[in-house]
Amino acid sequence: MLNHRAWKLMWVFVEKFSIVLISVFTFFIYAKLLGPGELGLALFALSIGQGIGVIYVAFLEDPLVRQNDVQAAHFDSAFWGGLVVSLVTAAAVMIGSLFASDDVRFQWLMFISVLHIPLLTTGHIYVADLRRKGKFKSLAKRTMGGKLIGAAVGLTLAWTGYGSFAIIVQSVIMALVSLVIMMRTSELHIGSQFRMSVFRELLSVGWPLALRGASWDAMNRGIAIILGLTAGSAAVGVYGLARRMIDMPRSAIYGGLLSYALPAFSRNQHDLPNLQKMFCFTTLTTCFIVLPMFVGLALVAPYLIPTLFGEEWRPAAPLIQILALVAAVGNTLIYVPTALTAVAKNKLTLPSELIAAGSALVFTAVMGAEMGALAGACAFIVHTLIASPAKVIGLKKALHIEPSEWLRTVYKSIVAATCMVGAVYAFVTYYSTLHPALLSATIIAIGMVTYLTMYTLLHKTWVSDLKAFLMKS
Repeated sequence: MLNHRAWKLMWVFVEKFSIVLISVFTFFIYAKLLGPGELGLALFALSIGQGIGVIYVAFLEDPLVRQNDVQAAHFDSAFWGGLVVSLVTAAAVMIGSLFASDDVRFQWLMFISVLHIPLLTTGHIYVADLRRKGKFKSLAKRTMGGKLIGAAVGLTLAWTGYGSFAIIVQSVIMALVSLVIMMRTSELHIGSQFRMSVFRELLSVGWPLALRGASWDAMNRGIAIILGLTAGSAAVGVYGLARRMIDMPRSAIYGGLLSYALPAFSRNQHDLPNLQKMFCFTTLTTCFIVLPMFVGLALVAPYLIPTLFGEEWRPAAPLIQILALVAAVGNTLIYVPTALTAVAKNKLTLPSELIAAGSALVFTAVMGAEMGALAGACAFIVHTLIASPAKVIGLKKALHIEPSEWLRTVYKSIVAATCMVGAVYAFVTYYSTLHPALLSATIIAIGMVTYLTMYTLLHKTWVSDLKAFLMKS
């Protein structure tokens, strides 16, 4: 029988994968109902409100989770301080949009979008409390409730001709419903114990996380803007589809794992040997499960994308392949930022993150006109080549885990995935004329069998290790 940890993990993934499944469905419908112009306008306005909200969340949520002795004053100070700052920011952004554009429709979109800033900032104070207490079932209910109601309203608006507003309203309603559910069901009661010293303490821990998040967010959105200026709107559309195909499963998988990992790592922040073992074992198990998923997505993309979205989207397949492989490589270091946060050394990799993000933007600007949408995908290779070595070095400095030990942890998954690629390419060489749907299904089957066979040869105890990962209390 699964114990408490296994149930926690299950609810983490229920929460994250429910977001992905509903997002895939709604994204497909919006792509059919809205044209590129409507979709692009909505995503642009949405990115501003959500982007700022996510940055403010980074300032407060993870610092609350990693606190050893958290008091009511921590939550009160985070809530009221975050609310005031987010409301002022939302007002400033709204005023700025009035001067930036004379388009009344865009101004209304921005007015709705900036509601994300206070809703996300205050809502994630409750999320931090639930994460600390391991109440991932409550998080899953909150996510499902918000997402389902938001999707129902958004799709109804899109179907009745409200265009861009449908996407913005869906996202705002999701955040609002999630906040209401948590406020009504949470054991956390926000009081009036605001203390500026406590708020500053949280910000001092959170600012590197926020700056890292801002650099990543700026890179994501900046690449699309630069592509629009250098390669045209069609390139932005192709790049946007490719990014969405990677981001939806990536956010679900990584978000679920990291939501569980930070409180677990933080509880062992003063027990370095145990934290080292936990980091290596969690990385090994995660790579075993997740790395072949992204490699598999790269293998089926040339056949799956035209089947799902039509031939006009075939140019997105090479971008998806590149981004999926970049995600697979990033998976080997997924827990480094979380581990650094747990031991309060998250500033170690911050300079490299900023340099990597800036280099990716420069690459896109230089190569965008020549390479088109492909430049956006290759920019992530540039980012990975700069950021990954710094993470390995940060791992050594903070957790005293040598690069050789990290490689021993991940090499089995890499070797097995490489064999999987070879087996699939050998099959496709002779049977590429099969129907794309049948070919995709066969590629997945061959990939799974090859990967599991090779991994078993390299790691014969993986079944018992996986059980230990789930069952160990």
